Amino acid sequence: MREGRFPALTSAWESVNVPDLFFSGTLMQARDYKRSFSGFIHGFRYNIRFLADYFAERYHGEPAPWQTLERTPEALVERIARRAVDASSVFQLPGFLGDVYALDGPDGTASTRTDVPVEFALEAPWAADRPLLVMTLEYGKLPPGADPFHVERDPADGSTSQFIHPVLRLYRGGELLDTHHIPEDLENEWDKEMYLKPAREAVGRMLERLR
Repeated sequence: MREGRFPALTSAWESVNVPDLFFSGTLMQARDYKRSFSGFIHGFRYNIRFLADYFAERYHGEPAPWQTLERTPEALVERIARRAVDASSVFQLPGFLGDVYALDGPDGTASTRTDVPVEFALEAPWAADRPLLVMTLEYGKLPPGADPFHVERDPADGSTSQFIHPVLRLYRGGELLDTHHIPEDLENEWDKEMYLKPAREAVGRMLERLR
């Protein structure tokens, strides 16, 4: 039990000591307590949708919902920006739910799966030794006691952003290799060239690291 109130759960919300016992609803916040919003219906509804896909794959042999796209900075960033602008799931569960891009497809392709708990993606057997690009939406992290209305920001440096914004992280075998923050936008419109160009450059750099 976490803090005497929550069951100890895996990243798929399965009991750590009772196999095949899963928890859904507000108890899902055991995985992101005080970090995101799985304790509320606007959050845990997306967790439950993922859990349904997980059950279909684990217990019924149905393939997980992956989609194929070109492994180029242009194709990846176009998809990332569209999801960042339009998807309510990653917006409602910031820093917890993300889109995963597996960058090791054949013939210059990548595959993507949306709305995956980040901790699950990094621990899953299919992630072992694979290069993964993970996109989340996240708020900045102010130090304790900081004034949120008096924070220095660099409009060109998303790592200084405090409002919600997309974060791209490159992993291999669960190890973090690179990070790029797309700067905050008060209208959440990250499909502007001022954001796309630096993001393409960052993703291009990440792909080069994998060669």
